[in-house]
Amino acid sequence: MKHRAKAITVMLAATAGLLTAGTPAFAHGFADSPTSRATFCQQGHAGDCGQIRYEPQSVEAAKGFPAAGPADGQICSGGHPQFAALDDPRNGLWPATKVEPGSFGVGWHMTAQHRSTKIEYFITKDGWDPNRPLQRSALELLPFHTADLGGNQPPAKWTDTVNLPRRNGRHLILSIWTIADTANAFYQCADVIFGDKRPSTGEPLTVPKNDQEGTQYGTLTQSSGATVGTPLRGGQGKCLDVAGSNSADGAVVQLFDCNQTAAQQWQAPGDGSVHALGKCLDARYSGRKNGTRVQLWTCNGTGAQKWHFTQSGDLVNDPADKCLDVIDKKTANWTPTQLWDCAGSANQKWQQQH
Repeated sequence: MKHRAKAITVMLAATAGLLTAGTPAFAHGFADSPTSRATFCQQGHAGDCGQIRYEPQSVEAAKGFPAAGPADGQICSGGHPQFAALDDPRNGLWPATKVEPGSFGVGWHMTAQHRSTKIEYFITKDGWDPNRPLQRSALELLPFHTADLGGNQPPAKWTDTVNLPRRNGRHLILSIWTIADTANAFYQCADVIFGDKRPSTGEPLTVPKNDQEGTQYGTLTQSSGATVGTPLRGGQGKCLDVAGSNSADGAVVQLFDCNQTAAQQWQAPGDGSVHALGKCLDARYSGRKNGTRVQLWTCNGTGAQKWHFTQSGDLVNDPADKCLDVIDKKTANWTPTQLWDCAGSANQKWQQQH
């Protein structure tokens, strides 16, 4: 029995060593304002994230950035292979937070409240290349904001106000939480868009209009009001509708009897987005494949929310180059929509209803 107990003890010790060798010992914290890539993965709004979806708080690496810390090209992942999805620039299609220069509220969610030295915020330079994994050469290496935590334990929900520098278009903010009583820090990359990532033409989104004289061309109503817009009638005789008039992120966009409710009032502000209930028509997880579901989501300026109408009445997602499609050509109420190769079929045609 003594030999058996000793063997079990040795096995447990070896197993513990294996569990701690390749992973951080504890879970710690992640940035939720601006929303980081890790947080978008955890929320399910960014796909193909791998392990980071389950532990956004674990991007831990050596402190002392920029002299120390993760290698160039691995900054967003903290150098952890299991989090490598965070380093992939995704051709600028990461969800992003719209910001403007000046005062902005930042925040971290601390799952383990270590004694802390500081939280720093770095931003990319004008002219940086958003199609490359983050390099030190792309960053202003002096932080634009440093919060001195003085060796104290931060609250579980830590917030501060920073002064965002003047920038245009898409940028990346790197925030680093430095721990006082270990050799490590936590790294979070957040995509932001100052204004919109591409300039607006100021022109409305053109959409076919159905009237008694046949198909002409009209425009979606341009309005910031959540209940003023234009119904879009599908080629199957029903309208594009937000299920249950639900404005929550992830609400299903579906086919339903035309009823003039706010859930069927669509607007286009001229920047390629299409709005209802104050949120944007969105390709789930920024997907580009056939079968990607279409939903309502907080407007964030990403390619998942960029659309254009063709003169034949197709509503096309720009980066996917696929059409808004009623699943399986069904005509029943509550049939969801998706992206699919444009085929000219009735379940992909949309006209202004009035």
